[in-house]
Amino acid sequence: MRKPLLSIGLSQFGLSVLQTLFMFYYVKVYINQFHVNTAWFNIAQTLFMFWNTINDPIFGYLQEIRGSWLKNRLLVIKWLSPLLVASFVFMWIPWDTSGSDWEGIHLILSLFLYDAFLVLSESRGAPFSLIPHGISRRSG
Repeated sequence: MRKPLLSIGLSQFGLSVLQTLFMFYYVKVYINQFHVNTAWFNIAQTLFMFWNTINDPIFGYLQEIRGSWLKNRLLVIKWLSPLLVASFVFMWIPWDTSGSDWEGIHLILSLFLYDAFLVLSESRGAPFSLIPHGISRRSG
């Protein structure tokens, strides 16, 4: 197997594990451990729904602008991967577990930052799903 394909596969696997952990645990942790008020949780989910709807096309557009550094896969990985990891870790460190408004704000920031860096990181790996097809066509 070619090394680039292996590294691409492993990075996509890592992102999918990270996303699975996030999706499975964040609701339980923020409600049961961080004691986020139900109103704040609902506000966060509503804002996240709108953010998630608009950020994909915005980031897609930004990545297609001529001369954008977001088109450079290596720069995206170099600069945004550490930020993705930092946003993932940031999510699990409580600001206040007494059920204050700060934890609701923490949830909103965590959701927005993590999703933004995840979208930017994943979108650079998505075109690789076509690589094996392209390689086989050229070599055949």
